Amino acid sequence: MKYEYTLAFQALLYRRPLFEFIGKSERNMNILVLGWNEAAEAFVDQCLQAGQMDKHELHVMILSDHAEQAMEKYLSDRPDLKRFVNVNGSLSGQNVEIYAELNFKEFSQNNLEETEIENSLLDILAEAPDEKYHYFMVAFEDDGLNQKVANALKNTVNELMPEETNAIHYVTTQKENSENGIFPICIRGFQTIADIDPELERMAYNAHLTWEDSINGDAVAELQKFRADKYNYLSSVALALSIRYKLADLDIDYEECQTAAEEFWNKLQDNEAKETLNRIIALEHRRWVLHMCCAGWTAPPEELRQKYYDDCILRCSVKDKENKIHPCIVRSSVETPLSTGIFSQDKNLWDQKSENEEALDELDRMSLELHRRMAVKAKKYMQENPLDSGEILEIREYLKNPRISDKLKREWERFVFCLKNIFDGNWAYSKQYDRYKEMFLETVQAEGEECLNFINERVSILSKKIWPVIEKNFYRDYKMNDEILVRKIPFILTYRIGFSLAMAFRTTTSLTAMNDTMFKNVASATVIKPGKLTYLLYLDENSQKEVIRHMIQIVVKYMRGKGINCEITFLITGRKDVQKEKESSWRKCFDRLMQNGYIKDYKFGLTETEREALEFWNETLAEHRPDLFDGTTNLFQSMQANGELLKMIQDRYAYFEFDSRSKQFRNNQNCRFLSYIEDHTYLGIEEMFGLVGAADMEFHYPVLGSEYKKLWNIYIGRNRGNKMKWKENVRNSVKNWNIMCDTLKNYEEVYCSKDYVDMRLLEKSYTGYRRWSDIQKILYELLGETGGKQYLLPEKENGQIVRFRYLNQDIKSVLTKAGEILEIYTYFKVCEQGWFDEVACGYCFRWEDEKISNELDLVLTKGFQSLIVECKARSKLDQNFYFKLNSLVDMFGIGAHKILLTTAKTDDGDNRMQQERGNMMGITTISDIQNIEEIAEKFKELV
Repeated sequence: MKYEYTLAFQALLYRRPLFEFIGKSERNMNILVLGWNEAAEAFVDQCLQAGQMDKHELHVMILSDHAEQAMEKYLSDRPDLKRFVNVNGSLSGQNVEIYAELNFKEFSQNNLEETEIENSLLDILAEAPDEKYHYFMVAFEDDGLNQKVANALKNTVNELMPEETNAIHYVTTQKENSENGIFPICIRGFQTIADIDPELERMAYNAHLTWEDSINGDAVAELQKFRADKYNYLSSVALALSIRYKLADLDIDYEECQTAAEEFWNKLQDNEAKETLNRIIALEHRRWVLHMCCAGWTAPPEELRQKYYDDCILRCSVKDKENKIHPCIVRSSVETPLSTGIFSQDKNLWDQKSENEEALDELDRMSLELHRRMAVKAKKYMQENPLDSGEILEIREYLKNPRISDKLKREWERFVFCLKNIFDGNWAYSKQYDRYKEMFLETVQAEGEECLNFINERVSILSKKIWPVIEKNFYRDYKMNDEILVRKIPFILTYRIGFSLAMAFRTTTSLTAMNDTMFKNVASATVIKPGKLTYLLYLDENSQKEVIRHMIQIVVKYMRGKGINCEITFLITGRKDVQKEKESSWRKCFDRLMQNGYIKDYKFGLTETEREALEFWNETLAEHRPDLFDGTTNLFQSMQANGELLKMIQDRYAYFEFDSRSKQFRNNQNCRFLSYIEDHTYLGIEEMFGLVGAADMEFHYPVLGSEYKKLWNIYIGRNRGNKMKWKENVRNSVKNWNIMCDTLKNYEEVYCSKDYVDMRLLEKSYTGYRRWSDIQKILYELLGETGGKQYLLPEKENGQIVRFRYLNQDIKSVLTKAGEILEIYTYFKVCEQGWFDEVACGYCFRWEDEKISNELDLVLTKGFQSLIVECKARSKLDQNFYFKLNSLVDMFGIGAHKILLTTAKTDDGDNRMQQERGNMMGITTISDIQNIEEIAEKFKELV
């Protein structure tokens, strides 16, 4: 029953908010509750949460029989409430922030007999704080008594305060109509808040999407999951309900959601309103704390907090659902030092205690304490060398079985690739762990029950072990949870699932030129997640059936992979004189697409002129009645025809254009709400290449992630020669390194049977044009002769190095492949920053049905943009470097930036001419050593 009570009062406080009955100059918001039962408890719980306002302070008076026992029972079910709410003066005199005043006072129900009722009510009202109550709830066990008292209360209030508005309500188990300004509240028969107010449920679902960060999934499936979880459901409704109160604090009229959203959005952009917004964010935490307290949750006592953090790690969850414990049930202030102050600039402060913590509030300190416990556990786990032991080793050995498919082995390598990035501290891959795990386990299912059971068990254990590693990488500021919810208010107010979207379907003449064109067909849908999608397709003389069929299949596969489960319809037309002979073939093509489940329906009608084509779409679109039209791309080659189509669309439908690079909705007409969607989805590397038909996509994870900086310093000669002028000699150092690598490689080819390198034979085999002593200096540094780490293990005779062995095969690989260190350095610098969504090294692929493979040194994605990087550690640039990069990116890149990264000197001579040629192709050449050492930031600037 309590669930139904809560729904009823949430709807009441949404429709008839507490603040509407208070004068603007009044500070206190006074509520009177007559009677006490489970329904009254639910009402007070909701008032405490909703009434967290900046302009008004909440005061609740409860009059009931056995008030002392009622208060004790209420607080025993909510043990932490008295830490934040002043219950019968319990917090008076303490130097703490009080969230609300709650008073229980003895009152005998017998005083409400027929002859005494009005006198009793007069006595109650005479003792009201500030001589006034603003909001009344009558909640005795007897429906008839509740109605009688409410009527008498209305008469008494009108008599005492004839000029004041008032809100008088009573609890009933029957559905009653309001009369004479008295509102009955039925507390039975509700399964969801939608039974009372569908708009409130819509906003609650949007709040849920925000909280779970799940807007990028299957919206309908997520709604079903949302309704099934009663705790999460009521919590989200409470948040949605509170928005009306937050807007009132900012003097924003709520009655029209779109207007309210726009006003609040403007506040978010106004720096002068920052302080006010910070107060709203702090109030959101207060509201959440009271929500948790009213549900019976508590915070771990301070003396047990460290033990609780260890329990969090064992449980892989910050909250303890079974015992209703959550560490965030503490006070929070308006300051955000962990995200905006010195802690955001120096992450070392998160790991070590310092004097900077003295000014932190309870929530900030809790965030640091929890992070530090995670870091301790993560460090201990990393000392076990997890990539070569435990579950990872067991799975690796199991997959050596020849019966295991190559597909599963590739998925395993992808999963390990993610794990390596997580162990390196990468934020982006930590966030994507569940996605990589699910992709791997989905492939496992096809291998049979034995394989599934074996791997599922080990991945489950692995996930628990790496949980603190992932959490540590996030540097979680728990105060940001409140800020995110407040900043998403415009989205919560306006978003709806299941939109019907219409747009042009852009085609190409060749499967080898589909990159950005193909993505435009799915870009806005990726963000909006429509329930229905109607494509307008115009067939001209260049339209090819096989190309269009293939494009449709790729589009559908992409959207399914993104969780966009929408019905797709095509409205197809074209000129009769061009397509008449092909009409039957086109119809068969789309019939097969329907039969194979790629599209739901299509309408086909050839026309004589473009004018008739417009009429065809006008009629057929009217049948589908789209909510939104994406006008990003043109349908006709004729500008006049496109202009007429645009006018027809904008006169009838909400219209927008979508800039996929910035993920911004532009030129919004009657759909301003699209701008409030903060979408975190991104274009994965394999999704990007898959959209244009690439196959056999593979990549490798570079080695030496823990050593790359030290090797880089040797590579550029930072520690050799004049310490102040090392930059001037970088290119000489790189040349010497490359010659050394070539020499070691040649030695390996000639003396492949030897397990060591003979220094004398190496010098004899050296044929470089530079001095051997320059090469020797690098070797001595690698041998540890200058005090650094030994990457080459020396053997000496009479104090002289006569031979050496490689420290391991990874070192041997890097020292026998000239230029590989540039690729490794760039990869790890980018991953270390953790800003890009995906980063792949040595990305190999081929075009479908082609045998020739291509390889790209580095591919990075962020949102709907990509960077494709070619690394060339050469002194001389070749025009073919630019031609190859330009060709591959134009074919496969989406929202692509083309980068040539080189150590060559590009400010004069032939190299300068090659760089200028690259500029004409839109290729950015990065060659300055300072820029290379800051390469992650340089890449970020490009995006």
